[in-house]
Amino acid sequence: MEWTRELALAVIKEAQRGGFERFDPPENKEGLFLRAQEWVEEAKKEYKSGGKHPTVLAILSLVEGQLEHGNTAVADKSVEEPDHALTAVENTYPRRSSGGLSESDEREVNAFLEHNLPIPREIDHEPSVMPSDITELGDKQVRKLSSEYNAYLARAKWLLALATTSLANSTHLRDAAYRKAFKDSHMVISIKGDRPTKDLVDSMANEDTNVKNWNEAVRKHSDEVTSYKALVEIYAGNVDRLSREATLRQYEWERSR
Repeated sequence: MEWTRELALAVIKEAQRGGFERFDPPENKEGLFLRAQEWVEEAKKEYKSGGKHPTVLAILSLVEGQLEHGNTAVADKSVEEPDHALTAVENTYPRRSSGGLSESDEREVNAFLEHNLPIPREIDHEPSVMPSDITELGDKQVRKLSSEYNAYLARAKWLLALATTSLANSTHLRDAAYRKAFKDSHMVISIKGDRPTKDLVDSMANEDTNVKNWNEAVRKHSDEVTSYKALVEIYAGNVDRLSREATLRQYEWERSR
């Protein structure tokens, strides 16, 4: 395939729009074409494995005439005129799942609402504290807490789903960055005339800036997943306690009639 500067910039821009490319395009032509080719190869691998993400489709649409047949053709598209039909929904990475919704979260909310599936909303009031002894609460307070903690549980489950998706995405990108760094490190060591042992190449690859950045992203999202899992367990336990208390009170009332 014959690369042009405009085509390479368009491919990298799609990767940036999707949240995958975190760096500015290289200024020199060789580096620019190489970076764009890497994203095209990643998109092809993702598509062959069944991935139909809008960013993947957008990149492939720039360089391929027909996705199903793999006929290659240079697309006549500029950076300023992307295929809006393929890039209407950007990639879900990165997320800001510790609080309100990020822009990508909002787009997913809209997608769910189109199918009449409401998304648990952000809690916009001071949350009620779960008392250690709920037997001292009145019936109305028990019902109120039960309703609130069901809402907290639903919201926590939704945020856990978002964080889990971000963890999967960042892990995939970290692994892709590592594979590239491993290959480059092997080449550098070989050119120097040294023996490219696995431990040496692995050590160099893990020192790559891109790999380190994605490792940090994976760690961050892993911590988020752990935190949200804990909240889901806590809220589920509180909902169960309140439900049992309400059932017990109903049973006692019926016995006293």
